[in-house]
Amino acid sequence: MKGKKFAAVITAAILSLTSLSGCSEESSKQNNPNIVVSASYVNDAEADNLKQQINEVLPDMGIEVTAISVGDPNKDPASAMAGIMKLTTMFAGKEADILIADHDTAQRNAGNEIFYSLTDLFTEEELEPFQDKLISFETTDDEGKPTGEKFENCGIDISDRAELAGMCVGADSVGIYVISNSTNLDTAKEIFRQLVFQ
Repeated sequence: MKGKKFAAVITAAILSLTSLSGCSEESSKQNNPNIVVSASYVNDAEADNLKQQINEVLPDMGIEVTAISVGDPNKDPASAMAGIMKLTTMFAGKEADILIADHDTAQRNAGNEIFYSLTDLFTEEELEPFQDKLISFETTDDEGKPTGEKFENCGIDISDRAELAGMCVGADSVGIYVISNSTNLDTAKEIFRQLVFQ
């Protein structure tokens, strides 16, 4: 029952933030490209290392890296809600371009169509070596029940890439995604290429 209440509160918050985000002139401004790393627990030092390394590879872009730990919703619902709300606010405010996240965090957001399908952004040749690592999520209705449909090819599993997956402490599965309302889409694609395809 506690889990259902928690999910209901988060869903309501997401809906209210989503409805507000379209009205603000502020939300359409250009932000620095931002890689968001989110999981139950994120290693801030490793996230800082990523920021330094990606800015060395892609200089003059001013790429930011934001770490958001959401904790365990079952053990500390208030702390988890704060982290999830922060992440949701960033998505609604168009402040995120790339997401590196554990499975639970990504799945929580996939139903809101927050990710691009990678087949819309990259060529078959680029994606071919990663066919067995493409991530799809089952969609859910307003009550969180599975619809039987899938949101396909929205991320790539990077669990075997220690330098990236290591930021999501203790996660069994880590993926990388491009955010669907990114205001820096060309840069986001280049960051994705550098982190995954290179």
